[in-house]
Amino acid sequence: MAYEFVGYPNCSVNTFGQTYDIVKAVNRESVGMVLDCFHFHAMGSRLEDLQKADAKKIFIFHIDDAEDLPVGALRDHQRLWPGEGAIDLDSILKTLKEIGYNEMVSVELFRPEYWDWDIEEAIKVGKQKTETIVGKYFEIE
Repeated sequence: MAYEFVGYPNCSVNTFGQTYDIVKAVNRESVGMVLDCFHFHAMGSRLEDLQKADAKKIFIFHIDDAEDLPVGALRDHQRLWPGEGAIDLDSILKTLKEIGYNEMVSVELFRPEYWDWDIEEAIKVGKQKTETIVGKYFEIE
């Protein structure tokens, strides 16, 4: 099971650190977490908490970017393609590399205007944008 925190002020668990503490307390091999860059950024999760994490407890990694808004103001429809927004993806990816994460990455966007794109074009852009940013830190298979 991969627990995903949601970076909205009204959510009881809305930061990476809180979620990681829960995962550690549960202490089961089958329980980990989702690291979504949007939610990490949206409520001001701390890079220091990610630096202390066990990479084996990050089961899913969602990459995305976001508009430049204050902590607590972002909502899903303000997500952007990786590398087009205000999220410090370089620091997140560099830290993931340092802690030994070397698993999957998936693009997760809920921006309505992207839904109107031709599906093949959306796939092509998503792949290119993701490989550009991720490829700086990880070998892409």
